[in-house]
Amino acid sequence: MGAQLVGRAIAFQANNDLKPNEYRLLVYMAHTAKDADQPPRYFASREASAFGIGRMVPDEPDLVDPRHDQKCAERKAAFQAVKVAVKGLVDVRAIKQLRAGAEGVRAEYALTFEGLSLEGRKSLQAEVGNSYRKRRDSKPVAFEIPTPQEYQEPQEPTRGEISPKRASHLQPVDNSDERKSA
Repeated sequence: MGAQLVGRAIAFQANNDLKPNEYRLLVYMAHTAKDADQPPRYFASREASAFGIGRMVPDEPDLVDPRHDQKCAERKAAFQAVKVAVKGLVDVRAIKQLRAGAEGVRAEYALTFEGLSLEGRKSLQAEVGNSYRKRRDSKPVAFEIPTPQEYQEPQEPTRGEISPKRASHLQPVDNSDERKSA
């Protein structure tokens, strides 16, 4: 099927900052599309797309099902995750929507792998604001690298000696005080 397309999806991820669900969905789309199609097309169901990002969607529940509300909530959450991932892929121009989905009609996408140039990303950030493609964990991490003089290799304890880290659970316990008070 789409072995070459999967390679292109991996290369696209290396050059673009995709979120995990976007990357999973892009690889899944590339895997199910045919390499020979020009442009490669993806038109699987919402359930299949949810499976592509790692979500198992329960079947449509009957009204008398005791877990009806729970199953509906799971389906809604999975479809929302797919919607967010698809929007992200469209925003970075990894895919292009060819046909919108509707009742009984599946959405269809072309895998373009165009991506945005650095200038295109900056202009899009200026249009949308700094929130575009901002990761939740984007805070800078402060850490110090020890200089060679400060760093010391941990030393193994000599035979018969107990290291301080292991002392708490390997040394004998003195319960004599507890017995006297009891």
